[in-house]
Amino acid sequence: MTPTFEPLAGSVREILCLRGHRHRRSPDGGMNGMTEAFARVRIDALLKDAGWSLTDGSSVLFEHALPNGTQADYVLCDRQARPVA
Repeated sequence: MTPTFEPLAGSVREILCLRGHRHRRSPDGGMNGMTEAFARVRIDALLKDAGWSLTDGSSVLFEHALPNGTQADYVLCDRQARPVA
């Protein structure tokens, strides 16, 4: 199966909400029931369903340093292992 962004289109909002929500704390200091581990499990499942390989070391990069000095939790790469998203 060729990885594609198409199946992710309907899940992009969910992925963004999962990634953004993990940093929001409730007034009592909790995470509103959302943990980073839960978000990663859900995002990993969405990527796998869309045909992305999480274990080949080149399709999806984790905790990847970006040129501007920030860090991305996930980077999707093309067939030549070049970051595309």
